[in-house]
Amino acid sequence: MSANALQVSKLSFSYTEDPVLTDVNFKLPEQECMVIFGSNGSGKSTLLRLILGQLRAKSGDIEIFGQEVQNKKNWQDVGYVPQTNVTKSVAFPVTSAEILASSRYRYLKGFRIARKNEYESALKGLERFGLAEYAQVPFSELSGGLQQRVMIARAMLDKPR
Repeated sequence: MSANALQVSKLSFSYTEDPVLTDVNFKLPEQECMVIFGSNGSGKSTLLRLILGQLRAKSGDIEIFGQEVQNKKNWQDVGYVPQTNVTKSVAFPVTSAEILASSRYRYLKGFRIARKNEYESALKGLERFGLAEYAQVPFSELSGGLQQRVMIARAMLDKPR
């Protein structure tokens, strides 16, 4: 039996007095997929922000591969692609290859640009997802679907579990 990639137990959260999430429980086994759906304002994005450690729960526990989210130090086994249109977040010209290379910055010390091996890793990532021809294309000029594919390639670059 495989371990749980994600386990949420008795999770509750509220921004104000009104609860957004109350006593949420689920397990996501490793190598499995899960769909989270619901109406607008039902707490889907809040749940993801809690899982990513961007918010703190009022009560309950969240574990990723057996490690509490708030204490998690090794995030490279987690891949995440935001729903937000990334083009609005990128205020300067950057290529698709540079978007992928940016996922490698956590391995660099201080303020340094990506080295040749980080850039080569980014190019291989684009190739793996059939995006090599867009390596030098400014990210903001790609269609929404291609932008999402680039962001998925970026999330998968470190081979998350």
